[in-house]
Amino acid sequence: MLVLLATSSIIKAQDSIVTPQAQDESKLKISGELLTDDRFLLKGKNDWAWNENRLTLKFDKKITDNSKFYSEV
Repeated sequence: MLVLLATSSIIKAQDSIVTPQAQDESKLKISGELLTDDRFLLKGKNDWAWNENRLTLKFDKKITDNSKFYSEV
């Protein structure tokens, strides 16, 4: 049996949700990663052996000078 490990790619994105009066450092910063892992069998009954997708989202916001909100989902 021959196993081929195919694509593994990372896509990073960043976005901001802003109110007009908000300053740059108090904006909600949204970022994340998408990781895909697809594996195929070149010889065998099945064309496809493994498919894994991982999505990570990160939220970051400075509330006051002394406080900050951070979350990773």
